[in-house]
Amino acid sequence: MISTYTSQRPGRGWMALLMALLLLPLAACGGPSSLSDNTAAAIVDGHVISMSTYLSTERVISGLIQINSQATANWQMPAGRSITQLAQSDTMNLLVTNVLLDEQLARLNIKYNQSQEDAGVKSIFTQNQSQYQFLIDDHVLTTQSVRPLIHQSVAQSQLLASPKVTILTTHARIMSVATLAKAQALRQQVLGGSDWVQLALKNSIDSASTVGGDLPVLPQGVLPAAIDQAIFGQVNPDPKAVTIVHTSLGYTLVQVLTAPKATPISQLDTQAPVLPNAQTSLQGAAITIYLQHLYQGTSSSLLVNWCGSISGQPCGAPSFNGL
Repeated sequence: MISTYTSQRPGRGWMALLMALLLLPLAACGGPSSLSDNTAAAIVDGHVISMSTYLSTERVISGLIQINSQATANWQMPAGRSITQLAQSDTMNLLVTNVLLDEQLARLNIKYNQSQEDAGVKSIFTQNQSQYQFLIDDHVLTTQSVRPLIHQSVAQSQLLASPKVTILTTHARIMSVATLAKAQALRQQVLGGSDWVQLALKNSIDSASTVGGDLPVLPQGVLPAAIDQAIFGQVNPDPKAVTIVHTSLGYTLVQVLTAPKATPISQLDTQAPVLPNAQTSLQGAAITIYLQHLYQGTSSSLLVNWCGSISGQPCGAPSFNGL
């Protein structure tokens, strides 16, 4: 289970893309000078993440990042961030997310599978994990310090398995061009009976052009906000209507073929990309969006800083690539 770990830098996975591309608006400040277990590293919705938990988890993640760092291209490391700083932000992302996942399990009346976590922890120390042996020998990787990583995997799996965990999806088509005049001309062709897919293959400049702009299963929140609103802002869309939306690419034509519906995330494809050429699957994107909804309205504060070590000297907040 640990072997799947990669740090949360852009373009890298983390526990089946659990944290990909999310951004949590947390304010970092100078860390406390006392590092006792009674010191809080963070407070999330009233739940205290202790400093001892933070420090032990950070040591594990730092070691795992170093193991994987040789396979990581330099351009993938965030500018100005050391491995230690990256481990600190990854650790806080992990622990904060665990709190939010536990809250959601409670809201949905899903009992956390503690026995599965215990089995996962046990497997780490009974299987042949030679690449992690030095972490075990140095008492960095222990049955307690590894639990937050296993906990996240178990909680995520339980949420995904529940039919109560859903996301809005629809069947939509998009086609992007540089100018309003061209968008209007293409709209008239579509309304006149021309084939959308063929027009998009020939004219569209967005990534969906390779499939003729046709997106049979589109989760809410994947596309830019203006396009997303044009698609999911309609309760009963007219499948023949064509809307033009101003975007960063220029102008995007939008056609919504089915009414948005709540789709269990567990039913979404784990292999098919959410958009053409995307590295994230439909289910992976849905997980990201689902977590974004959890983070909205979260009351959180961080009590450690990101100078490369924990100290009382403020140095600004990190750029969260995971949360």
